[in-house]
Amino acid sequence: MEAKRTVGQTLYYLRWQHRKRVKDLLEPLNIKAHTYSQIERDERELSFLVAVKLCAFYDLALDELISLIDPAEFERKDLNALKFERKREAAALKQTALETAARMIRNGIVSANEAH
Repeated sequence: MEAKRTVGQTLYYLRWQHRKRVKDLLEPLNIKAHTYSQIERDERELSFLVAVKLCAFYDLALDELISLIDPAEFERKDLNALKFERKREAAALKQTALETAARMIRNGIVSANEAH
């Protein structure tokens, strides 16, 4: 039985198996090299449209592609949702830092110049 892989690992494996370079996929997928590389590195989600185009390129049925991917991949949070959560957490931390600095200035613990 074949080892299950992440989406990106699966795409890399298919490309390696078919002896293709990233640039061989760009035109058929209508995608930029940077974008495709991010998908292979699991830094970007694979869209349904690109998945269908990949299946046509490799002459695979969509269910065959899905069967190569670890089922845990379909249980994880969407990368876009994770990025949004990280941005929201960073904004909350920044707001807390600003409030703490303002409180320290008001209480005379530091001067406004020192808070910057």
